[in-house]
Amino acid sequence: MSVLVTQEAPDQEFFFDKGILARFPEMKVCLAERGSFVLRDAIDSEKIYQYRELVEKTHHIYVGRCADKGIDYRTAPSDWQGREGWEGIAHALRLGQINPGWLTHCFPDNSIYHLVSEDLLLFVAYFFGAPYRKSQSTHTRWLSPDQGTHRERFDHPVEWHVDAQHHGTAEFTINLWVPLQDCGLTRPGLQAAILPIARAQALAGFNSGTGAFEINEALRLNGDPSVLDGVPAFAPAMRAGDIFVMTHWTLHATYAVPKMTERRLSAELRFSYPSSIFPEALGPSPCGNRQSSCDQEPDGPSTTSPQHCDRLRAQDGGSTAPD
Repeated sequence: MSVLVTQEAPDQEFFFDKGILARFPEMKVCLAERGSFVLRDAIDSEKIYQYRELVEKTHHIYVGRCADKGIDYRTAPSDWQGREGWEGIAHALRLGQINPGWLTHCFPDNSIYHLVSEDLLLFVAYFFGAPYRKSQSTHTRWLSPDQGTHRERFDHPVEWHVDAQHHGTAEFTINLWVPLQDCGLTRPGLQAAILPIARAQALAGFNSGTGAFEINEALRLNGDPSVLDGVPAFAPAMRAGDIFVMTHWTLHATYAVPKMTERRLSAELRFSYPSSIFPEALGPSPCGNRQSSCDQEPDGPSTTSPQHCDRLRAQDGGSTAPD
């Protein structure tokens, strides 16, 4: 597949510093016209370490609980995907995935959403300009670079896709993809096509007239090498604490090359609002008097007040373990 990969795209990189609020408009345009951007140094290293350790401990606990039920997660068959109870949990573990509700079930005072700072929530509110919610598709995930041994070493690199193919098109979603380890050099990273939303939809086989995916077109995305010929892609080297921001229409895949031999852990924190189209409305202005904009509390869950930020971070999506 002849995708033109670059690891540097200055127009798609923003540093998470005291000037970030003024750049919210640029960031939103970047998602519409280029599909993604990277926030550098957005999460402090202590918090990254804390949640990487909690994810590892949660995985160990659930592997043990599966074993207590007589289930070896490493051999969970594909048809267990999406099942209720321990079979579904075992399949998720085989893929290296942890539901955020599982982590909070094991460690009640913690949530993977605690990775999200107040300023990040301000951007989410600004982006949607309307009430939004956390998506049930949020999860953390281990990924192994070698496709041949993924049953023993978690799931393999993911092929080209848009999240809308798997999570539906009814709600517009942004994904804060957070590497919990450095990636893009010795560990697999992420690559995203540098395309406007309409072009990504067409390549993914989405028919805007019918509002549905043409299945054959979706399969052709990874089966016909000519489909992505000449498409530019951004595959940045990332440090733990950076965030790759994209939408459910961003065409993306795992970035993995032979020199990458270590597995990678990442979190995908998704937020949605009930419209299928790109949110043209703007949220509260991030510029000027920040305190006054934060003190305003509009109806619905998109308020950007500090109190709301705390409430949103305290919630958990997904289910906990069955008894």
